[in-house]
Amino acid sequence: GTFLPTLSTPSRTTGSVSIGNTEPLGASGNFSINQQGTGSLTLTGAVDRSNSGQINLTAANGSITALDALTARFGIAVSAPAGTLSLGQLSTGGGSSNGNITLQSSGDLTFASLLASAPSANSGNITISSGSGSVQTTADTIGNDVVGSGNVGISAGQAIGNGNFTNPLDIQSGVNNAVTLTAGFNIGALAKPVNVNTTGTIEVASTGGQYHVAATDGMASRPVKTIRLSASAACIGNANSATFTSADLDVTATGTGTSVDI
Repeated sequence: GTFLPTLSTPSRTTGSVSIGNTEPLGASGNFSINQQGTGSLTLTGAVDRSNSGQINLTAANGSITALDALTARFGIAVSAPAGTLSLGQLSTGGGSSNGNITLQSSGDLTFASLLASAPSANSGNITISSGSGSVQTTADTIGNDVVGSGNVGISAGQAIGNGNFTNPLDIQSGVNNAVTLTAGFNIGALAKPVNVNTTGTIEVASTGGQYHVAATDGMASRPVKTIRLSASAACIGNANSATFTSADLDVTATGTGTSVDI
């Protein structure tokens, strides 16, 4: 059946909002929660909009926790511009023309896995932004943590990937699409890179740390079209390095504190 739950709290509201969702699987229609008050938003229970609809969660002045599965045909957007995001498994698409996933937070942003798919080359995009925190998965697993049929872009004020994991983060974009990683601190860790699978563009920039990224060449051994790497000598550090590896190209940038040797 069609279910169109919509909740919007006024800006004068104080305190946290907790919602338990018990809708049946296969419900259709949009699912929207807009917490405009001062406080966090917690959603428990899976939300399934795989047949029709999109999912929108917003907390204007707090954090969002939604650890159960979120599934939507037309896209998922979760925003906490003044807080953190703690999310579970998110998936979109199933033949829709949109299927984008957009995540935004001020602080740390964590998730179990992300899957965005759409038949159009301009859709199935995944955009993740943490203004002053890190972007990390919650489990150290083998296999792709982030899969988009379009472009994948991740921006973090701190680190991208959990450097304590054996597999900090695995990413796959669509054929000929781009993966863009921009961080204020480290991307991956030495000998534990962020793995990227694409045949399009890989763009990596660490403005305050090191990058360790590997192109996995997993798409029928087709080569990456363009590679752009950026890090400063001061942030790499004396005798430290930033690395990029692939099947036929390895780049190691070694810092001296004032310059970089490649």
